[in-house]
Amino acid sequence: MNYTASLDGLARGVTIIVTVLFAAIFVAGFGFFDMPGQNVGTGALSFISMLLIVVYGFCLTQWPRGYTVSKESLIIHKLVGRRVVVLNDINAAFAVKPEALRWSLRTFGSGGLFGYFGKFYNDKFGDMTWYATRVSHFVMVELKDGRHLVLTPDQDGLDEEVMRQLPDAQGVQ
Repeated sequence: MNYTASLDGLARGVTIIVTVLFAAIFVAGFGFFDMPGQNVGTGALSFISMLLIVVYGFCLTQWPRGYTVSKESLIIHKLVGRRVVVLNDINAAFAVKPEALRWSLRTFGSGGLFGYFGKFYNDKFGDMTWYATRVSHFVMVELKDGRHLVLTPDQDGLDEEVMRQLPDAQGVQ
């Protein structure tokens, strides 16, 4: 079954603001607005512009676009590529209230540019890898090796579908 993952208002706003800001820095970095008699340090701005393009491009490629649950795997679709989690590696999947993840710390990842993805930490769940596009509708996927994945499908039922497809489900419908 396929589940979509659309950006919430906060992620959409952050993405728009960062896009405009990065574009302005890029334009300034390559001297499109030269000011006569002013030495703005175009070499440094050019370097920063290129660095921002790399960061922006990386975030764009990692943007979670949706999820698919099949009889064999949970697939996390990104704008470029996908992450496949074999169902045999999953211990459980369950809905999580937003309050339980509210004070999660981003240790390496995006906190709004094209979603919320990367490494996060929380006292209750420990280290987590997020593939989220909103700050609601959280589904926690607990792997047998103790790792946690956080997903945010637009539709309800992803957690139940994963549990139904697990090989150990023993008739759970």
